[in-house]
Amino acid sequence: VNKSFLEYAPDGHNIRFGLAAIKQVGEGVVEEIIKEREANGEYKDIFDFCKRLDPKHVNKRLLEGLIKAGAFSTIEKSRKQLLDNMEHIISSVSREAKAREMGQVSLFSALPEDDSFAASQFQLGGSDEEFDDKQIQMFEKEFLGFYVTSHPLFSIRDKLPFLMTHKISELKDKDNDTPVTICGLVTTARQIPTRKDPTKFIKFLTIEDLTGKVEAVAFNKTIQEYGDFLQTEQKVIISGKVQHREEDQTSVLIDNVKPVDNSNLVTITIKDELKYEELCAIKNILAAHHGSDPVLFNVLETNDRILTASMFWVSASSDLINHLKKLFDEKIEVSIKSMDTPTKEEDTIEV
Repeated sequence: VNKSFLEYAPDGHNIRFGLAAIKQVGEGVVEEIIKEREANGEYKDIFDFCKRLDPKHVNKRLLEGLIKAGAFSTIEKSRKQLLDNMEHIISSVSREAKAREMGQVSLFSALPEDDSFAASQFQLGGSDEEFDDKQIQMFEKEFLGFYVTSHPLFSIRDKLPFLMTHKISELKDKDNDTPVTICGLVTTARQIPTRKDPTKFIKFLTIEDLTGKVEAVAFNKTIQEYGDFLQTEQKVIISGKVQHREEDQTSVLIDNVKPVDNSNLVTITIKDELKYEELCAIKNILAAHHGSDPVLFNVLETNDRILTASMFWVSASSDLINHLKKLFDEKIEVSIKSMDTPTKEEDTIEV
């Protein structure tokens, strides 16, 4: 509220979001916010903001939009605290506005200005604890149309290379039918019946990662098998084939889907030199336990870390561990880490 204008505006190397583009915030009130700010200076806090506007504009709908979009983040600590105090804010400012309108004079108005008394009248109650990142992301997506403070994939950014074979930005340069595995957020989903059989469906999705977005297409069989994961705001790992259409449109034809929250990273640390036959045995074990959990080789001797192709990804399980343990003694170590608990190693077993 102290920096933005009606529409998008440059601010150094950044672009300021236009206040009028916030859901539930109209152009008329934005023009008044800017006019008052330019005439009498920046707003000190949310009470100062509300008191300086025309009372007819100060309502729950306006404040909800501004708060959830983060418009008060530079002058107030917590969106949660502001939402919890919204009724108190509106009623306090309304009482003062009505008193001014009726010409009422407070017992204290004749005394020198007392900041502590004013603060007691216009003070937020409760804790200034903030919402978690996921809730703030949902607010920003709803009221701004995109994520500003953080992206849902940002918390797993260090693991993304182990969950995909390609970044979305790389897909446009791949040939038709190239097999790929991408990891991203489902931002839109639209399902329609097929022309040949109205009882069967096709689903069009937009998948977004930290490098861009791409359309993904799921046919009826895929929808039946993975439909629960193909919903907006789901973080998913999608394997499929690249498809190019006219006008440089790129999409991914979905073969299988797995939610990030159910994914594991299997790390095989090679502690001693392995013979060719032993490497082939490991390859066969991985193939026998094929799944959608990525496999990373950590070679201690050379300090190399190698992510296997998706054809060698596995279904992480105790059976996999036991199979490796049966054939090897002290030559390798296997660790299985859950992707949604980045700091916790859930299972490390030497084999």
